[in-house]
Amino acid sequence: MPLQSGRPLFHGARWSTLWILFNQVTKVIRGLIVPKLLDPSAYGLWSSLSVLLGCARYADLGVNEQLAKRLPYRLGKEGEAGYRELAKQGTGWGIITSGVVAVALLVWSFLYSGPHPEFYRVALRLIALAAIAQKLRFMGSTLLGSRFMFRQSAIGGMLVDGVGLVLAIGFLIRWGVLGLVWAFLATEFVVAIYYFAQIGFPVPTFVPSKTLPMVKEGFLLLTVVLSEQALMTVDQLFLISFFPKEQYGIYALGLFLTTALLSASGIFLTVTQPKVMHLAGEGELDEARRVVQTSLTLYLVILAAAIGVSVLGTDLMVSYYLTKYQAGLHVFVLMPLLALVRGPVILLRPLFLARNQERRLVAIEAFGLALAVALDALVITFYPSLILVAFASILGYGVVTLGMAWYMNSFSGTSERGGNRFIVAITAASVVGATGLFIFYGARDPAGNSVLQHLTESALACAVYTIWVGLFVWAGRRHWQEAWSLFRHGSGPAIAVSPVAEPVSI
Repeated sequence: MPLQSGRPLFHGARWSTLWILFNQVTKVIRGLIVPKLLDPSAYGLWSSLSVLLGCARYADLGVNEQLAKRLPYRLGKEGEAGYRELAKQGTGWGIITSGVVAVALLVWSFLYSGPHPEFYRVALRLIALAAIAQKLRFMGSTLLGSRFMFRQSAIGGMLVDGVGLVLAIGFLIRWGVLGLVWAFLATEFVVAIYYFAQIGFPVPTFVPSKTLPMVKEGFLLLTVVLSEQALMTVDQLFLISFFPKEQYGIYALGLFLTTALLSASGIFLTVTQPKVMHLAGEGELDEARRVVQTSLTLYLVILAAAIGVSVLGTDLMVSYYLTKYQAGLHVFVLMPLLALVRGPVILLRPLFLARNQERRLVAIEAFGLALAVALDALVITFYPSLILVAFASILGYGVVTLGMAWYMNSFSGTSERGGNRFIVAITAASVVGATGLFIFYGARDPAGNSVLQHLTESALACAVYTIWVGLFVWAGRRHWQEAWSLFRHGSGPAIAVSPVAEPVSI
């Protein structure tokens, strides 16, 4: 199959969007059915296994993240030979580390003597196999993404969700909570087989002198991942530790309602990171920066337009359907600001990777994390409030976004400065507008309002917000139209790479 790097980013974004929509639907279905079929104790047993799988995922010390960065780069710099050599080394290391995890879990299953031994002894043995299958699936997904095979990657993602949902429900009904573990194991193997049927299975090799540099760089990338994870969860850790579970439940629902806004950043990241790294491998750092700017511009325009609709939808859903959560409506209205500052952090990351500036990125994120922790500590000490905890996270992420954006602007060309100014303007307009909505909902007392009056006031407030940001979108239409044209049609000729057979045998 010919390398698909010459296709415009829009081609991959279509498939990524379809995958994410399918993922959201299956999550809702799963969330409605599985807890209904399990009692809280059994559901807790199943959920506890996610901790083990999370640890197993990073047992390769970040090499999978290193491959996601370096495979497109190596393909652009050295072609097929360099790509295949790196893929073989990465596969070898992934199998070795997942094998070590599997052996440890297997031994533990025979020695386990804690609560619920009848579940954990069997589950640990199944998870031991699943750790290997999961690593193979991650590897296959990375290989597909590095070759810009977004359609095959998205189909695999939908298989994970669809097959996993069907097997989970069927096996759960047949074998109880252990059926969920069997379903997970079967799904991981099925999707791993699909991935490697598309891309070919790399013949694993292990040369310590070549693997060690991969592990060193991978560990640095793992530090980036973990620092982002810490920044993303510090607010929840404070809430779990110092707030009643009811308030944490309200906050968690607010985060869930925000995922739809934030999911657009995942769509853009899926297609831009391989492109950026491929361009970096060819020495086209200016074009790589332009791709990042394009994705960030489109994401912010989409988000700016969607916030008003999102707030109105959240208001209606909480006021008339999830009525038990009405006390958290003011918090929910604030949450879009979190998507506004978190999305750019996700989308600017590839630019740091392309320029090998992971340490700078970790330093910026560490500063934002320290600020969020300090603010959360002050909130807990002097005035415990869900809204102030949310503000602490927004400010922490805001500092990180500003630091990353300043870095991008510091080496942008003159022709790109206008685009950067538009990014600043649309972000500022969205912040001001979202803050206005927050103030409106905080000042309004809907207790005595009729349904019609409530709907009219909410719709009017969100319409004012939309008109406000719409003025900035219209004023900067040249910038986002250029970004859309690049994203939709690409620029320059397709990258010429000698075709390889399908599946690729490496």
